[in-house]
Amino acid sequence: MFSSELNPPKTLSILVPSYNVEKYVIECLESIETQLTNECEVIVYDDASTDNTVDIIKNSSIYKNPNFRLELGPQNKGLSHARNTLRSMASGEYLWFFDSDDKILDGAIDKILSIIHTSNVDIILFNFNFWYEDPTEQLLCTQTEQRPYVGASGAHSTNHVNAFSACLRSNNLHAHSKIYHKDLFREETDFPVGQIFEDISVVPLLMSLSKSVFYIDEPLYAYRQRPGSIISNMNATDAIKPLRAILDLKNRYEKVHGQINEEALSALMIFTMHQFRSAVRKIAKKAPADQKPRLLKEALEIFQNIHGRNYLYVMKACYKEEGLFYCLQISKRLLKAKIIAARSSQS
Repeated sequence: MFSSELNPPKTLSILVPSYNVEKYVIECLESIETQLTNECEVIVYDDASTDNTVDIIKNSSIYKNPNFRLELGPQNKGLSHARNTLRSMASGEYLWFFDSDDKILDGAIDKILSIIHTSNVDIILFNFNFWYEDPTEQLLCTQTEQRPYVGASGAHSTNHVNAFSACLRSNNLHAHSKIYHKDLFREETDFPVGQIFEDISVVPLLMSLSKSVFYIDEPLYAYRQRPGSIISNMNATDAIKPLRAILDLKNRYEKVHGQINEEALSALMIFTMHQFRSAVRKIAKKAPADQKPRLLKEALEIFQNIHGRNYLYVMKACYKEEGLFYCLQISKRLLKAKIIAARSSQS
C-alpha cells in the first residue's frame, strides 16, 4: 500500500502506463527494479487491461518494493489520459515517461541521478536503441542507435527557439528519451487525449519551455519494435495523423510563446515535410482508390495550415535545410497530391 507520509517526495518518478502487455511487462519492470534506488518511485497506471497484465504485475517482485505503486484505471481511456494521470500522481522532482514494453539499459538510473544532482537542468536527453525481438531484424537494422537532440554532449543553456528547433531537427520526438523537470508542465503540455502521435504535440513544446538541457550522447533506453503496437497497426487513414499533431503543436507553441518566428518555423516546416512525404507515400500505397483524393486533399490542407506561406517559400526553406535532391522529392509529392486532389474536386 502506498502512503505519501511514509514515502516523501522523490528525485525521479518513473511513470509507466500499461495496457495489454502481459508478454512484455515483466521484462520492463525487471530492468527498472535492478537499478531502483530510494531516490526513485515507480508508478504503473494500468489502463483497464483485458489480459493478465495486472495479475502479472501483482505477482512480480517489484510489486512489494515500497518505492513501487500500481494504480488501476476504471476504464480504457488511452495512452495520453494515462500519462496525464500519472503526472498528477507523481511526487518526483523529475519525471520519466516510460513505455511498458520497453526497458532501460544498465546503469541508466545512476547516470540520470548523477546529472540531476550536479547539473540542475530542466531536461535530460539521451540516446535510445531500436530493439527488435527477431535477431535477423536487429541485424538488418542499419541505424539502431537514435539521437533525440542535435548538439554536443553535455549541458546547454537554451531558449524557446533553439531548444524547440534542436528537438524537431533530431526527428526523434519520443517522450521516453527525455527526463523532464516537473515545473515545465502546464495546461498546454497535457498529452492530447484520443490522439495518436501525442509526443509530437507535447515533447517539442516542453523543450521550448526549458532554460537548460543536458544531452547524454549514449543509449540508456531500449525501444521495442513489435507487431501489435499502435504504430505498427496504422492504416492509410492514420497516415495524416502526424500532420494533425504538428498543427496541434504549432497552435500550442503560439499560445505559449506568441507567433512562431522564422527559425522555429523553418525547423517546424522541415519536420512537417518529412511527415508529409511519408503520409503521401502511405496513402498512395495503402488507401483504397476512392479514399485517396480525400486523404491527399486533407493532408494538403493541414500542410498549408501549418506553414501558412506559399509553396515557393516552403521549397526555398527545404532546399536550404535539406538540399536539392530532397527538395525535388518533396516537390514531386506535393505536385502529385495537388493534381489528384484537384481532379477529385472537379469530378
